[in-house]
Amino acid sequence: MVSLSPSDGYLESLAQEAKKNDTAFMDIIKEFPVIYNRACADFKDRSIKKNAWRKISELLDVEEGKCIKRYESIRTTFFKVRTEGTWEKWHWQR
Repeated sequence: MVSLSPSDGYLESLAQEAKKNDTAFMDIIKEFPVIYNRACADFKDRSIKKNAWRKISELLDVEEGKCIKRYESIRTTFFKVRTEGTWEKWHWQR
């Protein structure tokens, strides 16, 4: 299981907001760089990633697959906005 940093309380407080707010959801994802940071030593370790997704799904009380799908959707939208040059319309950019 993924052990969390001292910010456990922070993640738990974000969890309720993250159920309906993508920004809070991405704040939780930021706490698990193994999911998104290719420079992370464990980025290719599937078991560590699986444990990170398991912890996120437990925090949100949502299935792992739904968490992954939501993250991939946000990530895809981000890259689409970035490549289309509509960056100023991206709501997280503010």
